[in-house]
Amino acid sequence: MKAFFISLLGGIAFVLFGILSIRSGAQKKKRCTESAVAMIVEIQVTRDSKKSTYTPVLEFVADGKTIQRRGNISSHKKREFKVGDTVSVKYNPDDPGEFLENGKSYGIGFGGILIGLGLVAIVGAFTQL
Repeated sequence: MKAFFISLLGGIAFVLFGILSIRSGAQKKKRCTESAVAMIVEIQVTRDSKKSTYTPVLEFVADGKTIQRRGNISSHKKREFKVGDTVSVKYNPDDPGEFLENGKSYGIGFGGILIGLGLVAIVGAFTQL
C-alpha cells in the first residue's frame, strides 16, 4: 500500500509540474510579441564529468537598447551554434531580457513530458493494487 501512495503522489506531482510548465510557457509566449534578429556573440561551455553543454549568448536591439543574454536553448553538439550566426527572437516589449528563440516556448514540450511521466506513474500505482 505504501508503494501505491508513493507512485500516486509522485505521479500527481509530475502532472501538476507539467501543467505549470505548459502554463508558464504559454504566458511567456503571450508576453513576447516583438520581433528582432539576434546574433550569437559567444558560446558558453559548461562541462561535467561526462559531457559538455554549449549555450549561445545572443545579442539584439530592442527599443534602441542592446540586449545581451544567454539563450534559452543548449546543445551537446559543439558545432550546433556558431558565433556570428543569427536567429530570430520574440521579446517582451516591457522586459526585453525575456525572449524566445524562433518564437518557441520550450516549457510546453517539457511540460508534456512531465505530464506523460506522471500519468504513467499514476497508472502504475493503480496496477499495484
